[in-house]
Amino acid sequence: MIYRVYTKKDTFITSEPTITGQYRDAGRDPILEISQYPDVNNITRYKSMLIEFNSNDIDTVLNLAGNNTFSSSLNLYAAEATELPTSFSLAATAISESWFAGNAQFADEPITNTGVTWTERRPGVDWTTAGAPTHSAYYNTSTFINSDDFDLSINVTDIITAISSSTISNNGIKVDLEKSGEVLSSLSSSISLKYFGGNTHTIYKPNLQFDWDDSVYITGSA
Repeated sequence: MIYRVYTKKDTFITSEPTITGQYRDAGRDPILEISQYPDVNNITRYKSMLIEFNSNDIDTVLNLAGNNTFSSSLNLYAAEATELPTSFSLAATAISESWFAGNAQFADEPITNTGVTWTERRPGVDWTTAGAPTHSAYYNTSTFINSDDFDLSINVTDIITAISSSTISNNGIKVDLEKSGEVLSSLSSSISLKYFGGNTHTIYKPNLQFDWDDSVYITGSA
């Protein structure tokens, strides 16, 4: 059996502030970004994706699965991939603090932050660790080479199991460049990945897919 649930909220956050020191909110953007690049001062900057699924939707599907062993994968569909190294890995990690997606878009001028940014999990409330703190025990990776299509399907069964058992709170999943791959060969190196988000007007919305085998075999004479 295969079931899919769709996002409750999603956004992306960037470590690069504006020239006035502000960090941007992207809670209504139809495209979600993951990247690493040098800014004008050769400081390495990052963009990371935050995505959350409704706990009730997860519980409903797991009730359908019953005692069957399930697997769960986070599926994202690539809109654009540029400045790619020969190979790289993306990581999906459980977020450890709650956050609010907000109603602004990344390119809004003037900046009207209404939700999560690199430094704040909601307006006026800072993350304990900038860039969204995570549960390091719930960490999964997917590796790509330059000939791939860059759609992402990453196993997050351990995260979903921990959420459904109340081992951790459901604060969503952070998707970013895998830690050992965040420092590329030089400061001039960059990587940019763009995925369709929940606000897209296409059919390529992010989803959480559940799979289990509920087949029944009846043996007997022909």
